[in-house]
Amino acid sequence: MQYHFNTKTNIAQRLAIKQSEESSRDLAKVYRISHVTATKWRKVEHLEDKNSRPKTIHYTLSRAEVRIIKKVRKRGLFSLDDLYLSLTPYLKKLNRTNCYRVLKRCQLNRFTDQERQSNKKFANYLPGFLHLDVFYLHL
Repeated sequence: MQYHFNTKTNIAQRLAIKQSEESSRDLAKVYRISHVTATKWRKVEHLEDKNSRPKTIHYTLSRAEVRIIKKVRKRGLFSLDDLYLSLTPYLKKLNRTNCYRVLKRCQLNRFTDQERQSNKKFANYLPGFLHLDVFYLHL
């Protein structure tokens, strides 16, 4: 049995509260809980904590869209930003966050050493050419 991290009572205490003839206020003093909590444990049928996990987990992207992201990542070896920018016109619900989540869930968020070597950062230029990286900051 795993208890909720804020729980003040355990199963044995809850059972003792449920079976006790004392008032809720007296039980609250004994177990150092509020009288409302003591009353609650007297009335409930189950003594376990309720599961707080959502019953349905909604993802914004469909399975087909996830397959597209995975296939483009594997074939094109795009970085996260390049992948996001290239697929945005085709997948309307895509944003950078859910794109990263798909890659993380499918363990495609990092390149292997072999993929890094095959994906060169800079092109080889003839002597006399200068390579400049430009960064525009939009406020």
